[in-house]
Amino acid sequence: MYLKITGRSSQTSSQVLIRPDEFNLSLLNFLLKKNFPIASSCRGEQICQKCVVNTNILSCSLSVKEFLMTEKEVQVDYL
Repeated sequence: MYLKITGRSSQTSSQVLIRPDEFNLSLLNFLLKKNFPIASSCRGEQICQKCVVNTNILSCSLSVKEFLMTEKEVQVDYL
């Protein structure tokens, strides 16, 4: 399965492969693992709220699997 990641600033998109062992990673850790520069100063503790994607979703607050239940694309304002 692939996940589309779009940078709103650059208007560019990438398709990233999700391996079976990556579905339980937090979305934040998945994006960092795939070398996307997602802002976060609290290391996924849901404190800084810098890792927002799709306007109002904290990427550290849910797994890739949970994200895919309601969303099909990650949009990051500053990419």
